Amino acid sequence: MPEDLANGQALQMLQGIWNEVKAVNTRIDRVRDDLRDEIGARLDQTNARIDDINGRLDQTIARLDQANTRLDQTNVRLDAGFALMDRRFDQLLLGEHGKEHREFRERIGRIEAHVGLPPKPGPR
Repeated sequence: MPEDLANGQALQMLQGIWNEVKAVNTRIDRVRDDLRDEIGARLDQTNARIDDINGRLDQTIARLDQANTRLDQTNVRLDAGFALMDRRFDQLLLGEHGKEHREFRERIGRIEAHVGLPPKPGPR
């Protein structure tokens, strides 16, 4: 009989341990589920922030594209304006006042040669 008593006590101890393991597993499952929910919520918040930042970046890129387009248009107008000024300046120097300019350039060339400076190319 003592063996039956020992076996019964061992069986009760094993059943107690098994019940504790099941309880611990239940708590672990609950903690895991809670963590999964919390991490999921945080991921959703992070993704929402990333989506917001992407939206703002898209808006910024669109504004920069518009500014670049306006800048390109302005540069085209400035280039045309400078080209016109260059032509008018050339006409002024070489057109109406071409003779005076050539005479002036010849005088400067003689002075530069007299002081030892290298000659500069003539007008275009």
